[in-house]
Amino acid sequence: MNEYISYGFITYPLFCFMVVYALKTESIFYRKYAFKKHVKKISSYAYAVFMAQFFVWNPTKQIVLRYPTVFKNYTSFKIFLLAGIICFVITLILSEGIEKPCFRFLTARTIAINDRKVKEE
Repeated sequence: MNEYISYGFITYPLFCFMVVYALKTESIFYRKYAFKKHVKKISSYAYAVFMAQFFVWNPTKQIVLRYPTVFKNYTSFKIFLLAGIICFVITLILSEGIEKPCFRFLTARTIAINDRKVKEE
């Protein structure tokens, strides 16, 4: 339990998807790419996966300590699987529950401020 597992195998591909999406207007390949919506959705989770890594280990440790008989055989694999599931859940909570509502609020607020400035001029 004292070992740190990096989710680099998840975050690096997500980061690459994010870069591809950011460059989509310049790329001829991307215009022909069939899964544009999927690339956008997957890349939107890249930062949330990165942030979820900070919150994974305390719940994982508590579960392993509470149910030691479950983790008796294949300990490393089971802990890794449990941490992956917890990271997935935290990623969804961060992305869908915090990031998107904040983005909507800030976008609406920015539009309202810009509209007010335009009316004043």
